[in-house]
Amino acid sequence: MGVYQQMQDRLVDAGCALMKELSAEVVEVCDGGSLDVSTEVVVATIGYAADTCRGAIVLVSSPSFLRAIDAGVPAPASAHELGDMQGELSNMLLGLKMMMRKHGVTFVVATPTSIVGLDLALPPPSGGTSSWHRFASARGDLHVRFDAIFDVAFVLGATSAPEGDAAEGEVLVF
Repeated sequence: MGVYQQMQDRLVDAGCALMKELSAEVVEVCDGGSLDVSTEVVVATIGYAADTCRGAIVLVSSPSFLRAIDAGVPAPASAHELGDMQGELSNMLLGLKMMMRKHGVTFVVATPTSIVGLDLALPPPSGGTSSWHRFASARGDLHVRFDAIFDVAFVLGATSAPEGDAAEGEVLVF
């Protein structure tokens, strides 16, 4: 199995687990789904980079999908709150960072950027590999685009836990 496929599989698993945790049972739909941007959507993107790979994760959903999620906080009301919530979901979804660290790849992660609007156009990435995933739920769909570019020098090491690393979700105080 190739590196992109491994990362993509981890992203799908993380997406389903995250939505379940937020009380939004979803099913990943393999066709990537149709993305209707003619209505209001909330978009968030977060970039990541390592020495020999880089890319981004883009999340797109309706405001009603975000308002229906039980995130333990009041439902987002304003465009600003919707963007913040979608940005936080993108940050949480980048949990594949820990999986890649176990293979000797350390990512630097950007701050999420979000936008709320109508009739938005998202151009395809200019290089690398990209795929859309649709997570369907009774509350609406969450669309996730996964972009990755690997340099020829990219190597995925054997799985091992880096010494001194915290477990996923563990808090370290410096």
